[in-house]
Amino acid sequence: MKLRWLIRSQSIATLAAGMIYPYYLLFLKNLGNSYSKYGLAFAVFTISSAAAAHWLAPFVDRHGRLLLALSSFGMTAAMLLFPWAGAYIWVLGLQLLMGLCAAMQKMSERLLLADHTEPGARGRLLGSYQFWTSVSSGFAVVFGGYLIDWLTIDVLFYLSALLYALSGWAVLRAARQTAPPPAGRAHLLPATRRCRSKAAGARSRPDRVYIPRYHIYTMPPIIAAHSNAPSTTPTISPLPITECS
Repeated sequence: MKLRWLIRSQSIATLAAGMIYPYYLLFLKNLGNSYSKYGLAFAVFTISSAAAAHWLAPFVDRHGRLLLALSSFGMTAAMLLFPWAGAYIWVLGLQLLMGLCAAMQKMSERLLLADHTEPGARGRLLGSYQFWTSVSSGFAVVFGGYLIDWLTIDVLFYLSALLYALSGWAVLRAARQTAPPPAGRAHLLPATRRCRSKAAGARSRPDRVYIPRYHIYTMPPIIAAHSNAPSTTPTISPLPITECS
């Protein structure tokens, strides 16, 4: 199933988020802040996420997986820095970073869900995705509650950072497995992709023209027409043609 790597990586990310977010208010209360400041911090998170989504929209189609990995690594940095935030202004700055990461995660997640499913057959895959991510979130809340009874909330932040980093690594690993082979292994590509690769390389070689095999037979009459032109007109030298197979 093409969606399996996405389910795994985002289940880990959901586990990390569910472990810390329900107890996030306790951290702000330890700083001596009120509920109104908690509301302001959450508003900064949502508004920055909305603004970042509008700004990132042109890049999502080409860099969906990269943005998904960056969102996990950005959340890793935020979780590592939170225990060291001794003032409310630092909390607001981290909320801005988390809003940016949330925008990258949501947009790239939805894009990849659409890319890896087909119309008319999306229901089962989306159900599986929603099931595993929701189950991960539920277990995370329970586990975080037991853990905070024995340890401190700082430990939850560090453990959440570890899980976010693992999620980002899973995305990058999946991207490497589906990346195109290097140039030295071009012979392993299908014929149509080899031809596309040669055509792309022709941009740096303006003296050569690469065309598919099924077009090669239409060229000689054109070349002959140019080569048999009267001597009074300048002769047009045909470009060398390399056949793709």
